Amino acid sequence: MLDALSLAVAYPSAALVDAWRSGDFLGVVEGAVSQMDPEGQLHPAYAELVAGLAGYLSATPRLEDIEADYVALFEFNRERPPVHLLQHLHDRQTQTTQLELYRQLAERYRSCGITLKQGAGTVPPDQLSVQLEFLAYLFRCLARVSAEDRAAETRRTVLIDTVRMLHWVDGPIECLAQSDRQHPLYLPLLRFVRHALDVCGTTVDDVD
Repeated sequence: MLDALSLAVAYPSAALVDAWRSGDFLGVVEGAVSQMDPEGQLHPAYAELVAGLAGYLSATPRLEDIEADYVALFEFNRERPPVHLLQHLHDRQTQTTQLELYRQLAERYRSCGITLKQGAGTVPPDQLSVQLEFLAYLFRCLARVSAEDRAAETRRTVLIDTVRMLHWVDGPIECLAQSDRQHPLYLPLLRFVRHALDVCGTTVDDVD
């Protein structure tokens, strides 16, 4: 599910929008919700996401309009500051510079065997889609190894820290919840991401 959410908060591709329209995206999310959340904590947020996605696709059927909407909301807007999905702009707990945060994140990724590409056209290491993809990678790794494995213990620690760190997503949610800019899809999507992170934090010990 985290892989699907990572793609959903990134720049919309034709494949992503096709998955939205076909129901494949919601199928993946619903399956994960049923498996990881038997008590139903995610059900209200999931229902909001389902309704938001259906309404958004009905009102915005063309891919180019969805792309333009994403850019205006999260990347570039002449009329108002965009709601960049970047940790260094929203994190109220990490008292560090953008450069130092990027250094820390690069070190975190390397400790788990990932080296991010650098240079023009690459996605920043504190972008929400990158961090969700990293979290999904950690869960996959932990599911394949024994709990006694030393590398598994390192990844488990990093996973717990990453879940806690991702609470910065509250910042974009607050921005999108303002009455004059509530978005029919991305607000419920980010709210669902936030609730999913809470559930992930409680299920770490179940991964072995």
